[in-house]
Amino acid sequence: MPITLILIIIIAVIFTLLINRNRRRVGNGNLLYRSDGGCKALRHKLSQKVNRDVAERLIRLEKRQHPGKSERWYLEKVIYDLQRGR
Repeated sequence: MPITLILIIIIAVIFTLLINRNRRRVGNGNLLYRSDGGCKALRHKLSQKVNRDVAERLIRLEKRQHPGKSERWYLEKVIYDLQRGR
């Protein structure tokens, strides 16, 4: 293989790893690359619906049922379930 093709493949792999690392750090399904992913606003919204202990218990439950999701995902899921009366 020519050296340029090898360099292109290496650059592509590094680029992919960097993107996935950033995506994993933010870790939301919408692929937003914000530092907090909007979690602060979601936590506030959740605190208006239930007290802190209940909110943390619901988040822990979702984390056991759906491991590996982002904090934002868990917050959105708990809020959605509360709105739906689940």
